[in-house]
Amino acid sequence: MKYRIALLMIFVLIGIFALSCGGPKAVRIGVIIDLSGPTKEYGLSMKRGIDLAAEEINNDPKMVKDFLGGSIIELVYFDSRGDRKGARAAFVQLNKEGISILIGPGSSDESLEVAPLAQKTQTLMLTPTASTPNLTKVGGEYVLRNTTSDIIEAVRMVEICDEIGYDKVSILWQNVEYSTQWASAFRERFLEKKGIIRLMKHFTSDDESFDELLKETVESDPDAILLAGYYKPCSKIITELSQLDKYYPVIGPGSFYNSEFFKLVKDTGDGILFTYPDYDPNSTKQHVMKFVESYKDKYNAVPDIFAASSYDSLMLITYAFRRAGSTRVSSKELRDNLVRIQNFPGISGETSFNPSTGECIKSPKLGVIISGEVTSYELESYKELIEELKSNK
Repeated sequence: MKYRIALLMIFVLIGIFALSCGGPKAVRIGVIIDLSGPTKEYGLSMKRGIDLAAEEINNDPKMVKDFLGGSIIELVYFDSRGDRKGARAAFVQLNKEGISILIGPGSSDESLEVAPLAQKTQTLMLTPTASTPNLTKVGGEYVLRNTTSDIIEAVRMVEICDEIGYDKVSILWQNVEYSTQWASAFRERFLEKKGIIRLMKHFTSDDESFDELLKETVESDPDAILLAGYYKPCSKIITELSQLDKYYPVIGPGSFYNSEFFKLVKDTGDGILFTYPDYDPNSTKQHVMKFVESYKDKYNAVPDIFAASSYDSLMLITYAFRRAGSTRVSSKELRDNLVRIQNFPGISGETSFNPSTGECIKSPKLGVIISGEVTSYELESYKELIEELKSNK
């Protein structure tokens, strides 16, 4: 009897061992994005991009073997609800679950809230889209991003204003970290170039009407209006602008590079000039075409920059594991291998990191909206378009 019980116990232990070793081990990666709050449209694009990357990695035996040493990716999502409080709560839960790799948060405000916590707990944080210059100040070596600082985009826009001849600009910005820093960086550089700021006013996403704001803007008589913020309130301002008797050229940041924004301003946004990362869903580059096709097949939608940058973020982490030669590395070792990546052929543009500062290096592009579509910026054709729009008023 004792022999049978002992034999039974041996079989049970063997079964447990077999089950525990039967499948590939998972690398758990936490994702903090807005899934239910005011910026959930951005969050949805980000989630789709990350999910697509994980699916491609896990279904590719070569990547599983060569990049992850036989492991697979397991994504664990936490909803930030689109604000600082929600982002902090999400990180606390992530930390409780023992996850030491984080993609996100998406916005600059949320990322500023989480960055000190990531640094304190030595959690590797890679945000796909938070571009505030303050991120590196409040974070540290464990806090990275897969996008450039607002300063780079803003400086590029100042250079273009100088090229076009926009000497007097009025600045309207949404009162959130992202657009506040973008507007501030533009203002500082514009003044250095001897430009004149006619007006600086902020707005919120809760504003019902922008009549007074636009009245002051018209009275300031600018050559162009810098409009910085998320696409929903900005699209409302553009609609109200289009109802005025005079046409005012609008310039803006990369947050405009969004398919929903293009739809909202299809009839009112001709001539909007904006900076955006080096991503083109119509690119003929093989790896970009493959990504866009896979995304369309899976989600029946065209991927925006938030999807592309988020997709790249997971791919970059996977490449960092390959550089490290193991998935059993510390956050510090993974971080060090991540920032050594140079000329990575990302969907959101060729990506490099400054090994000393950890800052992401990419070159911004310029686009012009015409009938809800984006065309590449060219000085003479842009000037002709603006003159035509002004004459039609």
